[in-house]
Amino acid sequence: NIHNIMSNHKLIFLSTDNSGLENEMEVFYNALNEVSVSIKEPNEPYPLLMSFDKATSIKLIRVLKAQVSKIEEEGSNG
Repeated sequence: NIHNIMSNHKLIFLSTDNSGLENEMEVFYNALNEVSVSIKEPNEPYPLLMSFDKATSIKLIRVLKAQVSKIEEEGSNG
């Protein structure tokens, strides 16, 4: 079944230019059937790693959507 095939890729999110940070965040599905988030800081040897079960991942999505909805459109805040 083609729906069971996992793609082999990485998606890296970068901090905003305004933050002054050079952190990178990677989100991926792990072998323990969880969603993992890895945050790497440039001067740290090891990334911070967090893993979430499905229910917690769904809650995180909802919280992120709520926070994103609070962001004003570019150019409309002054």
